[in-house]
Amino acid sequence: MDSIVETFAEFYFGHLNLAFSAWRNLADDIRQFCADDEDAFSALEEELGKEIGERNSSKNFPVSRIHKRKVAFWLQDLSVRPLKRPFSDWRLIPEDEVEPDYIFKTYGSGIVLLEENRDPIGQGTTGLISWQGALALTAWAEALGTDVLKDRRVLELGSGLGLFGINAVKCCSVKSFVFTDCHDKVLEFLRLNVDLNFAEPKRKSELCEILRNPNAQSAKPKEECRIQRLDWTDFNEEDLPSDIDVVVASDVVYAVALVPGLCAVIAALLGKGATAAFVACTKRNGDTIDTFLAKLKSIGLNVNVEYRRKFSVEETIMTNHEPLRPITLYKITN
Repeated sequence: MDSIVETFAEFYFGHLNLAFSAWRNLADDIRQFCADDEDAFSALEEELGKEIGERNSSKNFPVSRIHKRKVAFWLQDLSVRPLKRPFSDWRLIPEDEVEPDYIFKTYGSGIVLLEENRDPIGQGTTGLISWQGALALTAWAEALGTDVLKDRRVLELGSGLGLFGINAVKCCSVKSFVFTDCHDKVLEFLRLNVDLNFAEPKRKSELCEILRNPNAQSAKPKEECRIQRLDWTDFNEEDLPSDIDVVVASDVVYAVALVPGLCAVIAALLGKGATAAFVACTKRNGDTIDTFLAKLKSIGLNVNVEYRRKFSVEETIMTNHEPLRPITLYKITN
């Protein structure tokens, strides 16, 4: 039962779309566990309610009412008896209620991010949702890159919502971490997410207000975290920090037009004292990656493959807005 309850909570707090096969697989697990025994289902239902309402640390973060309604109907399909509270209440949520623009999405590592709840390309940027490249960079950091990041001063290019950086600060013992991005809306969300994961827990009313009106005016950065605007296409080398040991990035190689600026930033940071840059590239367009690698070599930088990964569906259910593709982590040095 414990694994079913844990998986249910992960899907629920992660706002996993009910159309995904992972929910069908979980339904099969529940049917097998209960074996048509309604008393067993009732006991499981009670544990599910406790997990999402009492024991789970993510319970403070509001979940979309539409998502709650869909989850309740999914659960009702598994039982011939009416559901108990809170699931019975969720079924009463109006079907025509409008989906929220933003959600709090909880990842398996316990990180909670404020993310966009609609089109992956929204608000004029790709940065308001998390991508699989950040998961690959995290997997490398936790399995193989611990010594590279431990006690190091790290700067991330294209931090987006902060999934990798927040995890690095929490789990990789970095000395300091500089998050960077160039889009004002992304930077606003990034400040909020750093605050949500490191500051004192907020009241439910404060979290609901953030969903209605995302702004970072009250966010207080964690001491070892800095958030900085950095536009690869328009930067002054003297404005780049010189106290950086390692540069990291994921899913930043997606447009040929941005490659020269990205390479120039990497070269400048290496020239100011960083020992290496680690860039995770998801293979969406092979030509773009080839252009990136060729440009790096043309300006005298060395490039080696550090790590390769292709996730399974189960491993990336929380970044489910695009097809799974091979990911390569490149190590770049002078």
